[in-house]
This record gives sequence, structure tokens and C-alpha cells, in this order.
Amino acid sequence: MNSPHGLALGPATLHWPAYETLASFLGLTLYAAADIAEECRAGLDGVRPAQREAAFALDLTGLQVFRQIALPQALRFAWLPVVGQYLNTIKDTSLTMTIGLAELSYASREVETETFLAFQVFGIATLLESLESSQIAP
Repeated sequence: MNSPHGLALGPATLHWPAYETLASFLGLTLYAAADIAEECRAGLDGVRPAQREAAFALDLTGLQVFRQIALPQALRFAWLPVVGQYLNTIKDTSLTMTIGLAELSYASREVETETFLAFQVFGIATLLESLESSQIAP
């Protein structure tokens, strides 16, 4: 798990981050994308139907109604919740520390399997995790 990740492509090597980093990035991206999509939908629903009807009465096409009437109003309604979601995502990156906990547990199980010293190994792992979490918490 901790070995460097790379792919040799002739004279160059392609490097990428650890799998834990990629998993946390993918999870946070999907979570934030779903919330932002819902906030944008709510912004579009916030535009009064009379606005669209008036635009159609002026003989605008559906695309013109969306681009010139609905979208500017929807963005005005949705931009504050979207900024809030961005800040929430920044705060949620601290939750990716639990991936480090899973990695520590995996390494502890590997050492315990080799040495049969379960109490000592998991005691040290607990101590390391408590030290790490006490440094992160205010």
C-alpha cells in the first residue's frame, strides 16, 4: 500500500498518488457533485413559471429562455449555497484521515500475523492513532 505508484513508459515514468488519496478524491467529488446538482436544480425551480411563460409569449426558443431568462436568475439564487458546499467540501477533507486509520489497521494486522504479538502491536497502533488525532483536533 505504501509503495510508490508508477508506470514505466519507455524513458519516462508516470507517477500517481496513493490509492487512498484517489479514493478520497473520488468520494468527495461524487458527494459534492450530487449536492451542487441539487442546489442548481433548486435554483432553477426558484425561477417563477410566469417568467418562462412571458419569455415564450415573446416568441423566444426554449434555449433562449433558459440562457437569457432562467439561468441568470437561477445562478443568483444558487450561488450562495454552492459556495457553502465548496466550504463544506474543504472541511470534509479532514475526514479522509480515516483512510489513514484503515491503513494503520492493515499494517498492524500484517505485523501481528508475522509476530503473534497482538496485544503489543494493537496497543502501539492505538497509541499512534490517539497521538495523530490529538494533533489534528484543536
